[in-house]
Amino acid sequence: SLHPSSVEGLAVYVSFLWAQNWAHGMFDGFWPGYVALAKFGKHTEPFHVLAQDSELRECSLPEKESSSFECSLRHTLGRFAHNNATGQHTKWISVPQEEANGWLLMDEMIVGSQGGGEYTTVGGLPGSVASLEPLSALPAGTDLVQLFANRMYRTHGIPEMIS
Repeated sequence: SLHPSSVEGLAVYVSFLWAQNWAHGMFDGFWPGYVALAKFGKHTEPFHVLAQDSELRECSLPEKESSSFECSLRHTLGRFAHNNATGQHTKWISVPQEEANGWLLMDEMIVGSQGGGEYTTVGGLPGSVASLEPLSALPAGTDLVQLFANRMYRTHGIPEMIS
């Protein structure tokens, strides 16, 4: 019989390519997940991170945060996901999941943004004011990039920028 690990609350699946590079980690890995949250109007909520993260798996202890870019990225995203400066209540779930034979029981999970996180020179970042593809779940004129930046600032104790 199955005995899945239970994950209460909202979870977002992200896949990190080249996590040793912050720009790739943020905009190829994390931004698409944030865009997916915004498509459902959940971009302001705390969430758990379900990650394809073989490069980040060794970073589970906070004292490892400064040991490499990869660990620093993981802990930064943990704080961002919980929407506070500690990230203490954010669960980082690595895929494949070893416990419970790989089975997870999720309350709510968002996966992917169908290319919505990709930067293009024609349309800019999806969700930005200048985007050629505005997100219908957001009020017209909402700058998701600014909301993302403000959440990142706030979760690290830096005053938000006014747009």
